[in-house]
Amino acid sequence: MIVRDQLARRLAALLRDDPRRVLLGEDARDGGMLGLTRACVEDPELEARVIGTPLVPALALAHAGGLAIAGLRPIVALPSAAALYEGFAALRELCRLSLCTDDERSAPVLLLAPCGPGLGLGGDGADELSSLLAPLSGLRVLACSDPREAAALVREAAEFTAGEQPTVVLLPRDQL
Repeated sequence: MIVRDQLARRLAALLRDDPRRVLLGEDARDGGMLGLTRACVEDPELEARVIGTPLVPALALAHAGGLAIAGLRPIVALPSAAALYEGFAALRELCRLSLCTDDERSAPVLLLAPCGPGLGLGGDGADELSSLLAPLSGLRVLACSDPREAAALVREAAEFTAGEQPTVVLLPRDQL
């Protein structure tokens, strides 16, 4: 079984496990660019919790932040880690939320970001974002190094056991 299928099933299981979880992304209602949202869309009980977003990453991140502040647990399936460049200001504000509110509010948003070369996606594969993301106070960054552990890593990240801060999971495309 390919990793993308495992991740798609894991996302559906995460939504089933916690009614606060919602899944956002460009083309998410059509299964998503990599098919990661397909299992959720095909499940009649989960379909309403899959939200298609405009092709503007900053809006998706801002929308997810609002949902998180309202008590939901949004998971954003980004088309590429490069989308974080466009959404960087929104991401930075999500990371600062608990600091600015003296820990009264938090933004438990999970961002799934395919990165690196692979799948014929051109120049996005050359971007290396870890040096941009690492200094953001309040952001948790995880990277999948073993494709066999991708689904477990996403599950662990979605539990927010390390704290309710925004979390980015970098998923190397060549492993998907």
